[in-house]
Amino acid sequence: MKKSKIINLYIKNLKEKWSSKKLLIERERRLNHFFNSLWKDEKTWNTVTVKEIEKYVKNLKIQFNSKVTVLSWIKSFVKFCNSIRQLKNLHSDAIFLPKMEIKEACYLTENQILEIFNKIEKKPLKFKTAIILLATTWARIHEICNLTKHQLNNALLVNWNYQISIIGKRKIKRPLFISPKAHELCKTLTKTHREKTILWITKWTLSTEIRKFSKEVNIKFSAHAFRHSFITWLAKQWASIYKIARLAWHTNINTTNRYLHSADAELAETVNMLNYR
Repeated sequence: MKKSKIINLYIKNLKEKWSSKKLLIERERRLNHFFNSLWKDEKTWNTVTVKEIEKYVKNLKIQFNSKVTVLSWIKSFVKFCNSIRQLKNLHSDAIFLPKMEIKEACYLTENQILEIFNKIEKKPLKFKTAIILLATTWARIHEICNLTKHQLNNALLVNWNYQISIIGKRKIKRPLFISPKAHELCKTLTKTHREKTILWITKWTLSTEIRKFSKEVNIKFSAHAFRHSFITWLAKQWASIYKIARLAWHTNINTTNRYLHSADAELAETVNMLNYR
């Protein structure tokens, strides 16, 4: 079976399940780029190897988290090929992410957050509000960018925080808790424009601005680092991992564990709780 036909079948299969149009287009583009960069004709594409896949992902000029996403897409495609008896010499379970140096901060320390908060005081209100929302909630960047004025106006005050219902990943309705300071900033910002969304900015533009800002403060981080930080801080306050998983809407505790980061000093402090001296 031809490569192009299999990719079309794979995309059609995803469309029947849940995927959005944007995601389908991006996956199709990435798969075509992957095969076209290594194989110029239809006769040789079926000879793909694990080493070639790992080399392709490793050499991509994108962030580490994006490489993980691309690799998961390729593995999903290989699994689909196996189900229709294609790529018989390759199995999705044999593909691993090659070891790479993570130059980007996975999570931010309290000192780094304080430095970021001090720097954003002089930034435009829109950017300041976006950073406060990312830093004080578990939300992903696209969920922050999609928050509307209607959702803000219908927020309920629950134990000093404002609860907003959002449609998050996998199109599931979830509660989002916003701090009083972030809520006040959002209210102030909405008075400056007539757009439906609070921030009236795309996730791509905001992501680019955060990258530029990270260079200004000399702390290399992405928007997703705030989500990692928020979950890690909850764990440091001895919050139940099951409550953290529910708040972050992780269906598997193992996913939550990947968000928890601890420095050596913090691990040593935990051992000191036993008071062995």
